[in-house]
Amino acid sequence: MQRTATNCCGIWFGALALIVLAACSTATDEPQDSNEIIPLAEGNYWIYETTTIDKEGNSGNPSLDTMRVVGAREVASKDGDSTTWFEVYGFMVKDTILLKTRPDGLWMIDKLGREVHYYRTDIKRGETYERPPAFNIMLQDTNSTVNTGAGKFTGLEYMERFGNAPSATTYYFAPGVGLVEWVATNVMMTNGSEGSVRTTLMESNLH
Repeated sequence: MQRTATNCCGIWFGALALIVLAACSTATDEPQDSNEIIPLAEGNYWIYETTTIDKEGNSGNPSLDTMRVVGAREVASKDGDSTTWFEVYGFMVKDTILLKTRPDGLWMIDKLGREVHYYRTDIKRGETYERPPAFNIMLQDTNSTVNTGAGKFTGLEYMERFGNAPSATTYYFAPGVGLVEWVATNVMMTNGSEGSVRTTLMESNLH
């Protein structure tokens, strides 16, 4: 996603937004060259606010979380070469995982040591793909605009569903900035009712 509004660098969730002025882009069905779907450099961080919303539209108390690039690691490939992967804490889970960007999108090394194509940018709008163990992901838009606590961004929108589960999550990425928002729908709340969960970028600090 290209940023369309300036944004203060700050402190929290690992702050997700260097002040970048980006030219407006037009919608396209073609694959995107977005190797900066999320900028990975040691010390980068993004701060997010998460809010739950019940079926009646009532919001719960917001909470803050941080995603941070904590280091880099050389990982040997099957052919014996080594490449640099980045250790990222808080990427959707409160744990540290290895991520890497390539011209075709974002890659992750899973707990079995496999390289997994996490978010693809080499597909057209409307195309879907599968990610282990049973996720179905669709690139819904390449020019989607979202308003966050850190400003207004335009970029990639993915819809993700696990198997045949009724709940789905929409993720918004601003290339050069990273993950700026995600919204989960039909989520079972602690009181037993269904609702939604919105996590939005508040601040970022990028190198």
